[in-house]
Amino acid sequence: MLQRYKSEKNRELAESIYILRQQGTSYHEIARRMNMKYSNVVNIYRRECQFRELAFAMPFAEYIPPRIKNALRKQFGLNLLADPRNFCKPELLRRLFLFPGVGEKALQSLADALSEAGYEAFSLEEIKKQIYQKKARNFS
Repeated sequence: MLQRYKSEKNRELAESIYILRQQGTSYHEIARRMNMKYSNVVNIYRRECQFRELAFAMPFAEYIPPRIKNALRKQFGLNLLADPRNFCKPELLRRLFLFPGVGEKALQSLADALSEAGYEAFSLEEIKKQIYQKKARNFS
C-alpha cells in the first residue's frame, strides 16, 4: 500500500483537485464544487504537485511514509531516495534511528516499503543489534 495518503478518500480528493486544476479549473471553482475552503484546495493542490514531482524523479518516495521522508530529508537530503539500496547501510539506519521521532515502527515501515518496491530489505533485529552493540575495550 502506498503510504502517501491516510485514506482512500483523501487520495481520491487530492487526485480530483489535481485533475481539475490541470484542466484549467480555478481554485475558487474547485472549492465551490467540492464544498471546501479555497485555502484548503490550494494547499492540497500544492502538496500533490510537490509529491508528484518528487515521485517522478525518485519513484521510491511513493512507498515511504511522510515521517520517514521528512527525517531523511533533514538528515541526509532527498537525493538519498534516488538509490533505495543505500537504505540497507547500517550507519545510515543508525543515524535515522537516532533522529527524533523515528523509532522501531518507522524503521519497520521503511523495511516494508523496500520490500514492496522490489528492493532488498534489511532486518530490523540485525540493525538493532548493530546499533546497540558496544565495542569491546582493549586493555593492553
